[in-house]
Amino acid sequence: MSYDDTIKAMIEDQLGIKRTGKKGYQVDLARDSDTVLYIEEYGPALLGIATQSAHGYAKQIAVYDSAKVVELIMEQEQLSKKDALDVFHYEVAMIYLGDHTPMFLDTFDTLKAFEHGRTIN
Repeated sequence: MSYDDTIKAMIEDQLGIKRTGKKGYQVDLARDSDTVLYIEEYGPALLGIATQSAHGYAKQIAVYDSAKVVELIMEQEQLSKKDALDVFHYEVAMIYLGDHTPMFLDTFDTLKAFEHGRTIN
């Protein structure tokens, strides 16, 4: 079973799943009636789930490794690094999907590797 299939199976089995369209799905978390939005095609870049609190309200947000997402865009769309970065910045990172819009984290290790032309494991 691939990493993506494992993530999907875990989410579907443990949390319950609602499809939001061709490229994503949302998960209702029974423990606090919150929702996490996942981007299915970027499953390998999923780092985990963060909790963000403001004004007495906490929400769960999926967190992705930005550099790994760019690498996936390069592979999936067969784009150069420059073009993949443009797609990431304008079509992925800047999209607002409501209160539970996923976050994209720039880790020091992956950014350093990506800047030097190495792939990210």
